[in-house]
Amino acid sequence: MMKRYDVVIVGGGLAGLSAAYEASVNGLKTLIIEKKPEIGHIYKSSGGIAHYFATLIESQFTKKSRPTNFIRQAIESNIRFAKIHAGDKELVIRPEEGCLGYVVDHREVEKKLAESAKSEGCEIHVGEKAVDFKVNKLYTSKNVYEYKSLIVADGCFGDISKKVVGIPKPEDIHLCIEYWVKAPGDETLHLFFKPYCPKGYIWVFPAKEYVKIGCGMPISEKPRLKKVLRKFVKEHPEFWGEIISVHGGSVPTAPPLPHVVHEDIALVGDAARTVNAATGGGIQFAMMSGAAAARAAWIGNLEWYDDWYRNLLYPKLKTWYRVKRILYRLTPKDLGYILGRFGDVYEVEPDINPTNEIVKILKNIILSPRIMLKIWKAVVRT
Repeated sequence: MMKRYDVVIVGGGLAGLSAAYEASVNGLKTLIIEKKPEIGHIYKSSGGIAHYFATLIESQFTKKSRPTNFIRQAIESNIRFAKIHAGDKELVIRPEEGCLGYVVDHREVEKKLAESAKSEGCEIHVGEKAVDFKVNKLYTSKNVYEYKSLIVADGCFGDISKKVVGIPKPEDIHLCIEYWVKAPGDETLHLFFKPYCPKGYIWVFPAKEYVKIGCGMPISEKPRLKKVLRKFVKEHPEFWGEIISVHGGSVPTAPPLPHVVHEDIALVGDAARTVNAATGGGIQFAMMSGAAAARAAWIGNLEWYDDWYRNLLYPKLKTWYRVKRILYRLTPKDLGYILGRFGDVYEVEPDINPTNEIVKILKNIILSPRIMLKIWKAVVRT
């Protein structure tokens, strides 16, 4: 007999699990399909998230007796300061009080979401691969399921998301490599742009007893990825030490989709391209989109989720994609000029909204016609 569910979710990452929790806590019969053998055992993200978004995420979930502070339960380190390196300049960003954000272990967040969803009645099938869908039916490697709503959270390369929206262009997919190095963290996030990394950036995240040193570059630059990172650590031995582990993966840094709902299917997380194209960060948008799609399924109208996305996420994602295009066009000298306009230290409010702050920075650099011409070219071709 075919099993029937109100909501079937493909993918057991942050977006899919957020959807599973929100759907099940609202009483929907929910199933999540994950092709990997268990939830939360693959490391896929550096785990950086702004304080503003960590706070905002908590408000996205339906609150019952269970706490929804999934992010704060998995913090590895505070980020008290951010240090931006570009050209021949350095800029320290610091809050008036508190911290800018956190480094979280997304695997712990996934496990906590899974435990909470299961306690609300959600079924989780691991080691099962979704392969196709047709008229309210999902076909997997083991079974066929009938659904009222299908939430697709299988990433930008998943079999289901590829059938719905295809995959991003090669220049809009960043490959990443990250080393966990035994070294003391000082609650400072370092970001190194040009000339250190041509299309992307190098990061150093603080963690518990180690730091996370990584680099992300488009697929077209793949042969240079390890070479760029090796050159960096040779020039910056202060960040290097005994290697604890090595991780890698891919991130869609593509332009946002105009719509994330297709009939009875809702795309969330990387499948919906809800990634900050300039930074590669996507924890907050993955969780927010998953919760919103599940809320729409509970309402019985997935178009509600598409409207939510169009009004709240789409404009932000467009802004960040344009910022990425701008960064590609600027030279190290241009970037050094921009940082120089802020002096050595840039103080921000504790609950800073990163998107709003970028707008302030863009307004500040209007004084340079040469840079503005490059920005104009990047924007009109987006």
